[in-house]
Amino acid sequence: MQIADSKIMNAQFATLSAKYSEQAFLYSLVDLRDVDPLLQTHVRKCIATLQEATSVWSELETQERVIKKYFDDAAAVGAVFGAAGSDGDNPLADAVGGALIFTLAAAAEQQEELENFQHHYQYQQERIDTMLQVDHKERQTLADQLSAKYKTPFLLAF
Repeated sequence: MQIADSKIMNAQFATLSAKYSEQAFLYSLVDLRDVDPLLQTHVRKCIATLQEATSVWSELETQERVIKKYFDDAAAVGAVFGAAGSDGDNPLADAVGGALIFTLAAAAEQQEELENFQHHYQYQQERIDTMLQVDHKERQTLADQLSAKYKTPFLLAF
């Protein structure tokens, strides 16, 4: 498990869903044969939590990309309309002007969409954060239990 943890700690991920997915995958590779049942249960619970976090964050990231793409598309459409409506003297400036007008029009709508999005998914984010915090606290409790049971210090760093 320490190898999996060090890989996660030293890696950089583009998204939280990628991080949680990799962490769940690496934990699933840990051989739990002949391992204390308390630790087996905890690792399995961590994997389930990380898989759920992956699913939730993947959905959030996808929705956020859709909202941002709409904004980017508005600028592109505005540039096309600006260039198409150009009087021919300076089509580049007209394209930039069109992009600016469409971008400004889309900005207010994008902000509203992002606020609705954040409000809609706030509960799921908080629930996942709570689950991850519970796993972290249980990890310390488990380390203490295993240390007492086997009379040797256990450090569960993941």
